[in-house]
Amino acid sequence: SDASLEAADLKVLLEDDKAAAYVYRGLVNMERENFYDAAADFETALEAEPELKEALFDLALAQENLDKPDDAIKTYDALLAVDDKFVDAWYNRGRLKLSKEDYKGAISDFESALKIETINADAYNDIALACFKQKKYEDAWKYINFAAEQSSTNPVVKENHEKFAACVKVKK
Repeated sequence: SDASLEAADLKVLLEDDKAAAYVYRGLVNMERENFYDAAADFETALEAEPELKEALFDLALAQENLDKPDDAIKTYDALLAVDDKFVDAWYNRGRLKLSKEDYKGAISDFESALKIETINADAYNDIALACFKQKKYEDAWKYINFAAEQSSTNPVVKENHEKFAACVKVKK
């Protein structure tokens, strides 16, 4: 809302912690789908505090929304250099690599996410997709089954499991 943005602008003016104030305003801009201003706010926060994980993560999300996957990957790289246990950064970077057809890189990132958070049906699902794209059908089937075991209600996993069951012939 306009009131939220006005409050965020005031926070930027008055707040001693400028990085936090810019992150706050960036989040308001994200909510308003004003991704250019959001990215600018997160970048300003990072000028004040270069290793602020929240600003790095939110900047990468804004870059994704601006259809700048290469920039987002670089931002996730920077975040993971600060905190290599940030599971959502591993997963999101893997998603971007998958969309760029860097299947090995994507699988590596999803596996890193799974080392931190073993219950992650989305990561298993996306590994299955990467394997499928590489025509590694037995591996694809294995990973889509892992995903289905972890989340039988996830609609994406369910849809992909059904597609794989219809398409993938695996040696018994």
